[in-house]
Amino acid sequence: MNDIIITILSFLIGGVLGGFVQALYNYKKEILSIIWTKRFEEYKVVWELTGVLPKYPEDRDIRYTDIYSTCLQLKNWYFKSGGIILSKKSRIAYENLQKTLYAISNKQTGEKLTPDDYSNLRAIFSLFRAELTSDLTSRNKSLL
Repeated sequence: MNDIIITILSFLIGGVLGGFVQALYNYKKEILSIIWTKRFEEYKVVWELTGVLPKYPEDRDIRYTDIYSTCLQLKNWYFKSGGIILSKKSRIAYENLQKTLYAISNKQTGEKLTPDDYSNLRAIFSLFRAELTSDLTSRNKSLL
């Protein structure tokens, strides 16, 4: 008799616990799906802003004032819509980008970027974009 009661209780507890774990998994999966969708939309916007310094072909007409303008556009994106959905790593990359943009843009006003500044800024933009693609898993070979 005790074995039957233990079996029934084990079955009931296992079913309830299993149902709870499944519901929790489904909830987390749905939240992650919503976040991914929101990130995808917002990251497309910020991706375009980071195209100010392309690798090919280089745009040697970019001026320090353009960099400051990009710094402001990124700040507006961050506080209006995008900052809240950045992952921790992407937020750190964003912060590093903004610090560098601000520091370099204050060097000179209307002059064109030096080749060194262009290269350094392009590299830091690239690091930020790498974190964005990591968040979206868009550069992963396989999700499984």
